[in-house]
Amino acid sequence: MTRMPRNQLLDALFALFREREQWPIKLLREKTQQPEVYLKEVLSEIATLHRSGEFNGTWELMPSFKGDGVGLIVVVMGCNELTSLLFMHR
Repeated sequence: MTRMPRNQLLDALFALFREREQWPIKLLREKTQQPEVYLKEVLSEIATLHRSGEFNGTWELMPSFKGDGVGLIVVVMGCNELTSLLFMHR
C-alpha cells in the first residue's frame, strides 16, 4: 500500500467520522487503503482508542474535533520545518 499525504488522510478520516462515531481499525484500513502503522500514527493525533467497555477496540474522535467546534493540528514536516495547519469545520 502506498501512503497518501497526511492532509488527504486526515480529510478522509474526518469524513468517515462524520458517518459514524466509532470505527474499528480494520474498517478504517479498508476504507482508507492505508498501511495500519501509518493509519494509527495519524489517528493518534485526532482520535482515541477505546481499550475496554462497549466500544473496545474502536477509535473515536477526540472531543476537540467533534460537533461544531474547530480542531487545529500543527504538523512539522521534514527538515525544512514546513508547518501545515489543518482546520476542521463541521
